Amino acid sequence: MPRPRKVQPPSVLGVEFSAEPSLDYEESRFCTNWVATMKTDPDVTKPKGIKHDVGRLYMTTCDLDRFREDDPFVVLDTMSAELGAIAGELLVNRRAAFDEFVAEREGSGLVLLTHLTLAPDYRGAGLGALLVAESIARLCHGWAAVAVRPWPLPTQPAMTQAEEAAASVVLTRMYRRLGFRRKFADVLVCAPGDLAFHRSHARLRKHLGLTQR
Repeated sequence: MPRPRKVQPPSVLGVEFSAEPSLDYEESRFCTNWVATMKTDPDVTKPKGIKHDVGRLYMTTCDLDRFREDDPFVVLDTMSAELGAIAGELLVNRRAAFDEFVAEREGSGLVLLTHLTLAPDYRGAGLGALLVAESIARLCHGWAAVAVRPWPLPTQPAMTQAEEAAASVVLTRMYRRLGFRRKFADVLVCAPGDLAFHRSHARLRKHLGLTQR
């Protein structure tokens, strides 16, 4: 049986953010869709043919204070099934517990991570976790909570039930290492301002040999 290929992280990395405009008035009033793209410097990209995009993280920021008569779950559920699934647990099924979690922290903003993609050539080096951590540290400062469902996307190649469960275990382990310690059913939540996240972020950067900020 061949030994798994050891992947070395690129020496130069950067994360760029872009907002996706929404044509829907209700969505644009309360929420913003973001794409965080991790790139590597082309001078250090080897072998030939590897794209310079390492991976992408798709997320939606939602200011809960701006919802008054409007129901945030209805707005998010209209935007996508994945956003609706996360919002359904936090803002409907377990609203009281989630409100208590948010009340203990500064801000009212909720960030929902919908999916993470990583180029095959860069898997196995911890770069998916780094992309998530860098995105939270840079984009989510001042927001009360970040939430994710650690489950493979239905758009991914067909997976058996056992493969989906195994993938969920791997994703859950990754997010827990990043400080996603609070669980609401199948949704994991972390607070960007909590010490647990900052320590996890610092440990990850040190593990990957990146300079501390």
